[in-house]
Amino acid sequence: MPRQPRARSESGYYHVMFQGNGKQTVFPTDAAKRRLLAVALEAQDTHPLSLHAYCLMGNHAHLVVHDEHGNLAPFMHRLQTIYAGWFNSTTKRVGHVFRDRFASKPIETDAYLITAIRYVHSNPEEAGICRADRYPWSSYQEYATGRGTMCDVESILGIFGSEAGFAKASEGFDISRHAHGWKPAGFAVDDAMAHRIAEAQLGRAPRRAFRMLDDQDQEAALARLKDAGLTRSQIMKTTGASEWRIRSALHGRGPQSPRRPRPRPSRTA
Repeated sequence: MPRQPRARSESGYYHVMFQGNGKQTVFPTDAAKRRLLAVALEAQDTHPLSLHAYCLMGNHAHLVVHDEHGNLAPFMHRLQTIYAGWFNSTTKRVGHVFRDRFASKPIETDAYLITAIRYVHSNPEEAGICRADRYPWSSYQEYATGRGTMCDVESILGIFGSEAGFAKASEGFDISRHAHGWKPAGFAVDDAMAHRIAEAQLGRAPRRAFRMLDDQDQEAALARLKDAGLTRSQIMKTTGASEWRIRSALHGRGPQSPRRPRPRPSRTA
């Protein structure tokens, strides 16, 4: 039976998961995890994309990436092939290291992006290893400090509002309520996060900034907030727009994907 084509993300964002063949442990040591991260940096040079979050567990790994040029598949092929060769050589084993196909889910809204990043960082807590902020093999500390080494964190921190906003949003994240298998499924945005998203879209004082826009730009702003996952009530609170104004601006409009330019991640040797 032929494989189904991968779902393509209109925004370029994906939540990626890959795991050991037969769920075997493929990242058994710190050295193995360091090797995978080194190979990921190398693969980015050959097949450029932006890495926004990661978490390496014993038998699987999660990534959140932004792929503008259709490089996800060749990037993952290179990452898995090089690492598998190193793993087999190091452990003196033969055969497939990874399941033959990585999983990828398109991310089309800021609400899903927030949920995916919180989900990825929550994996150690779900596994009973330690708190997310104490796990050394994820990008949590890059977000908590605002200093990206592997990842481009600056563009995503804008949605959380700040490093402190990220830490607060990560507290008490119940992975079981947001996932079926590995896929985040709950994209509800609470009021505090709605305000942070509005600030990221409009500025520090979103109501005032919204009032200063002309009619066309106001409609575009209302559309972006809807696409980010805000409810109509939350849009009213954060912009001061009337329900009639919001309904009129969004009437007959289907869901659109966010397209904000993202800088390439900074790298350190």
